[in-house]
Amino acid sequence: MSARDGLVRIEVYYEGFRAGLKRCRDAETFIMADWCDVYGRLGQLRDRYEIESKQKTLTPSQDRALRKVFEDDKFIEGLLTIRTIGEHVVKRDGAPVFYTSANAPIYITASASAMDVLSNKVVSLKDREGQSHNVNHLENFLEADRRIKKAIDRARPVHQK
Repeated sequence: MSARDGLVRIEVYYEGFRAGLKRCRDAETFIMADWCDVYGRLGQLRDRYEIESKQKTLTPSQDRALRKVFEDDKFIEGLLTIRTIGEHVVKRDGAPVFYTSANAPIYITASASAMDVLSNKVVSLKDREGQSHNVNHLENFLEADRRIKKAIDRARPVHQK
């Protein structure tokens, strides 16, 4: 396995994420399962990065570029928290937290369900203090796509850019 192969595999998962995002963006009606699928694809993309990183199939510079988005980015981490809510995974370490695109944390109630969080493209959720926050899934996915694309572009060898 070469370093180039690891990045190629990550890019395959990235294209899967983008295909799911396109399906949701272009849909005339909101279908909760499709939006949950995009969160799932984002999680699979992050998992693929973790596997490739652990197996050392990325060059150090590729790993650094991708780590910034898949490990160090609070916004992406927050979207992956929404994935666990959509998949009905119970967080064991307190209330779920996700982050705005400016990396501001929003601590939602531990009882937030997939129906609360994924009932529409834009939802209003109350945090632990009772304050409402609008969550726009499409805007969040578009921002995630922008950040991931930038990281993958930085990870590509110079001759592939």
